[in-house]
Amino acid sequence: MLFAHVAFPIPIDKLFSYRIPDYLQPRISPGARVLAPFGKKKITGFVIKLSDTSDVSNPSSLTEMLDPFPVFSDELLELARWMADYYTTPIGQVLNIMLPPRLDKQSAVVVKLKKDIGEFEIGELRKNKPLQARILKALFVYRRLTIKQLQKKTETKTVAKSLKELEHLGIIEYSEKIDEADVSVRYEKFVALSEALTDEPKRIKTALVSLKGSPKQAKILRFLSKHSGQEIKQSDLLKTSNSAIGSLQSLEEKNLIRIFEKEKIRNPYDRSFPAPVPITLNAEQQNITDKIAHAIADAKYRTFLLHGITGSGKTQIYIEAIKKILEAGKTAIVLVPEISLTPQAVERFKSYFGDQVAVWHSRMSLGERFDAWRKIHTDDFKIVIGARSAVFAPLKNLGLIVVDEEHENTYKQSDSAPKYHARDVAVIRATFNQAVVILGSATPSIESFYNAQSGKYCLVQLTKRIQDVPLPEVEIVDLRQEKLIHTEGWEPVLSKPLRDRIRDAIQKNHQIILYQNRRGYATFIECYQCGYVAECPRCSITLTYHAPRQILLCHYCGHKQAVLKQCPECFNPFLSNLGVGTQKVEEILKQTFPEAKTIRMDLDTTTQKGSHERILEKFRSNEAQILLGTQMVAKGLDFENVTVVGVISADTSLLLPDFRASERTFQLLTQVAGRAGRKNKLGKVVIQTFNPNRPAIKHARRHDYLSFYHEEIGFRKELNYPPFTRLTSILLRSLDEKKVVDHSGQFCDILRNEASKHAWPPHQFDILGPTAAPILKIRNYFRWYILIKAGKELDRSGALTREVIKKALSLYHATCRDSHVEVIVEMDPHSLL
Repeated sequence: MLFAHVAFPIPIDKLFSYRIPDYLQPRISPGARVLAPFGKKKITGFVIKLSDTSDVSNPSSLTEMLDPFPVFSDELLELARWMADYYTTPIGQVLNIMLPPRLDKQSAVVVKLKKDIGEFEIGELRKNKPLQARILKALFVYRRLTIKQLQKKTETKTVAKSLKELEHLGIIEYSEKIDEADVSVRYEKFVALSEALTDEPKRIKTALVSLKGSPKQAKILRFLSKHSGQEIKQSDLLKTSNSAIGSLQSLEEKNLIRIFEKEKIRNPYDRSFPAPVPITLNAEQQNITDKIAHAIADAKYRTFLLHGITGSGKTQIYIEAIKKILEAGKTAIVLVPEISLTPQAVERFKSYFGDQVAVWHSRMSLGERFDAWRKIHTDDFKIVIGARSAVFAPLKNLGLIVVDEEHENTYKQSDSAPKYHARDVAVIRATFNQAVVILGSATPSIESFYNAQSGKYCLVQLTKRIQDVPLPEVEIVDLRQEKLIHTEGWEPVLSKPLRDRIRDAIQKNHQIILYQNRRGYATFIECYQCGYVAECPRCSITLTYHAPRQILLCHYCGHKQAVLKQCPECFNPFLSNLGVGTQKVEEILKQTFPEAKTIRMDLDTTTQKGSHERILEKFRSNEAQILLGTQMVAKGLDFENVTVVGVISADTSLLLPDFRASERTFQLLTQVAGRAGRKNKLGKVVIQTFNPNRPAIKHARRHDYLSFYHEEIGFRKELNYPPFTRLTSILLRSLDEKKVVDHSGQFCDILRNEASKHAWPPHQFDILGPTAAPILKIRNYFRWYILIKAGKELDRSGALTREVIKKALSLYHATCRDSHVEVIVEMDPHSLL
């Protein structure tokens, strides 16, 4: 007897044993997706291993295998095991994020009436059993409903007791239905001449004579005879011949044509791309390319940190490395941090590698991602370009992973489990494949540069821009002094130096990029009279005013409400809009420079599919002179006509309560400055700030990464922050504030007790907290943090830290767990807000 041990995408760290039916035994193997009974339902799970023993005495049987092949290779299963251990997440949840979304199949319990019941019986029940009456009324109208549908129709979550009573009375009964996946293979119909006509063309004339009374059918046959041997899409044929489907059906019945289906591949990038312009590498590029080529030839794991200033030609090095990988018969993954960068990256790589390139990101439709994933599985693609989750692309014989702009925090998933970092996962996946990794950045993360300095990574550097184009001149505008000098008509959004630079660029018909990392119009609404500030009722955060829709919006939970006409506390009708978002900057730009077309690129203007491409193409084709946006415009964009870049407020990220605030500010300023003067035109950058003497600002002005790094690494060492320690955050959250306060204290006591069982040197295992999160409440959940700083001298891999946390979790769940308090562990958190 053979058994499968299955993991499910649920927060339970356990494998479940199932009997494998005889008909499945020749096909099934680890990595397969299966449908299996789980409680009262059947849900999708993943086979982790096979054995001839079961963990339970009488296991259920698997229902079916969902794919013709295992969807996870041995290598991806190994990666999933590592992620499950390191990120303290059940392996079923890890495997689930490696798949295209909405691919799962499951059963649902359906409730229906067992006997006829009318309005009179429902009316009688309504007197004493109102919930049962509402249930029966819903079933009377809709006939069959799932439990969730019943909860919605009756507007209550507690229907179980009433359903049990109704079942006992013989009024209702249950059945099961299988909900198919939300995405599947799509087919389209084609038409061609029948084989009889293809083999004997003379018969076409005879057939046409027989169709004299059917001119539409004759027209179709003539068209197909002119395109003999071709398969014509049915929709195109009907349009060309101005015919109806009935004409085709008649011709098929006469055996004159054949109608058949072919799979339709949904590919948003299925078009031709211009051939690449021949490029000669400079000496630095050639030297780095040679080093990477040697590593590829050695076929051993190695990570290169490619530190190159903005505009130095890092992408060309990626392309040369991929050429070497393809020559070696291997495959490659290229990660980009922002969806907005994908169009430029796709165009560049497609121009070199054509149809060998697949694209993967969240703005693609479900069908497009599903088709790309299947085609990657069947070796139709050799290169995958995409955002964070592209690191899980099921490529075989993986030889190279490129992580462009490796410092970006968008590579860190923080909203759901597993809370992984794609850069770190890329390095681990490369070790399993003996592959090469290239981490590229003009402003490497402090951790990555430290790894390079300590010899863990190989550091390679590009110190010059292509064609020796100079870096842009950076001017710092001290807004404190600016206000004193220009007292009349002072505008904190566009200082005089910035206005002058913009005006000069407009007159020269050059282009401008402006960066403001706050969307909306005003960041908060305040009453002048009593000081009231409009806050989200579900979060401890102010509501942002969005002018076009005239709403107040929470950027954390999505709550929205109409703009206030007066203060709800003192009824003062005069409310002020404070703070500056991209919408307000756009309004000021249009007023100040009406002759220049401005386009805005932020989350509000890029919700529709393809909106990134459309906005960037408008700017590329000079349909607009000013591109204004959030951090979408700060990275990776390359427009040769951009000569001025302005940072509206450098203080937005600098003043956050986060030890990485200075690093992120320096990276953003350096990156956005690098968008100016990238070809043969000199660039000018204006950075507006109230804190001009902060290290992040001073070093960004000189494009001086090394000086910033040395200052920052000293600060990290002194305060015992990464890369000298490993951080782990433990978040407890609950709808009940008192419970979360009590339970965070209890969990912290258990954690400290478990940690005391190990002989840690001083400051090698510090537990900080519990303390309220900086944003105490999000989506009605109150949040408290515990932070662990673990030194790397005794615990280099973090295994001891995870052991302490897992034992503490086990004890907590056994002794004082409350279903209303959730505990969330995050390794290497990038934000503690």
